[in-house]
Amino acid sequence: MSNGYHALVFGASGISGWEACRQLLTYPTASTFSQVTGLTNRPLTREAALLPLDPRLRLISGVDLQKSVEELITDLTQIPNIQTVTHVFYYAYKQVEDKVELNKVNTQMLETAITGLIKLNAPLKHVMLQTGGKAYGPEFYGQVPFPPIPLKESTPRLPEPYASQIFYYSLVDVLARLSQGTSWTFSEVRPDNIIGFAPNFNAMNEAQIFGVYLSLYRAVYGQGAEIPFPSTKTAYKIMTTESSTETLIRYQIHLALHPDKFANGEAFNEGDKAASFETKWPAMAAYFGLKGVPPKEDNPQDAMEKWVWKHKDVWDKLEKEYDLKPGAIEGTGWWFGNFVIWAFWDRPYDLSKMKAVGFEEEGDTVKGYYKSWDLYRKAKIIPDFPSDS
Repeated sequence: MSNGYHALVFGASGISGWEACRQLLTYPTASTFSQVTGLTNRPLTREAALLPLDPRLRLISGVDLQKSVEELITDLTQIPNIQTVTHVFYYAYKQVEDKVELNKVNTQMLETAITGLIKLNAPLKHVMLQTGGKAYGPEFYGQVPFPPIPLKESTPRLPEPYASQIFYYSLVDVLARLSQGTSWTFSEVRPDNIIGFAPNFNAMNEAQIFGVYLSLYRAVYGQGAEIPFPSTKTAYKIMTTESSTETLIRYQIHLALHPDKFANGEAFNEGDKAASFETKWPAMAAYFGLKGVPPKEDNPQDAMEKWVWKHKDVWDKLEKEYDLKPGAIEGTGWWFGNFVIWAFWDRPYDLSKMKAVGFEEEGDTVKGYYKSWDLYRKAKIIPDFPSDS
């Protein structure tokens, strides 16, 4: 029997939002949420998104959180049953180059979204806010001391002038203020790099980055070719905690349904078991019929990006041969890939709080890549090579 819960997903076209729309239909049971509404700014249909054709799921496009609260309320009132929303899963994000302006824009978007729901008298129970590893200051490595590892949620915020450039801090402050004296609570979940699928090209997406790169390498050099890790020998052995989306979203849902197990506004790390590319790279390459090996030399930070653009003519042929969605190379965030593969310090997470709230599942990063690439092939973003070619 359904609990009558209604989940509202902001940013439903992104890596996490897409997975949330899918997981909320079945986790922890198929009857936990009677309605799931996913909001996007860009147009997106369930068919194009490869989401289940479940009558409980609605995708609503054209919801612009940069509008005023009053304008947003007008838009929200057009959504069926918007005034019954009980749980919010917030993943909306606007990329802005200037960090201070990025903070301002994204903070206002969150405040507008939640204020709109409050004014609509939605019976909110919990807001799940996804932030991330930026809370620990990796962008300012070398400018301020990096926290002790493994990284813990109790780590203090960075001081100014850096704090105002980390918009996650402001997002948390907004929810702390808006939830004060109310019956709803919120949680903050901090994955580091996220491994998952998005139906549209997504810049900050490792699965897309490596999916395009490894597919192109296979096309250029053929099945069975050795592919050295395109970074440095140090980066190959760096330990990080990545998050496969299936486990990430299930954890977030678990928190949203059990707010009695933690304090309002409490932060939680999330991730699979910490690992290095030394253990992941061979398995990642094997999916594409390649042999992943360590870097033969230390490569410059943009080596992968330059190699891809050098062989773009081969990708153009793949697009035609496999009827791929055009523009994958242009729509991939190689700048983000450069950052990911060129890290030169360990940053594993302390994940002890995950178990403390009764969540027992463990993610597998390599399986996360495989599941994502299966979907990228189905979406015709990367080629589905015959196994014997």
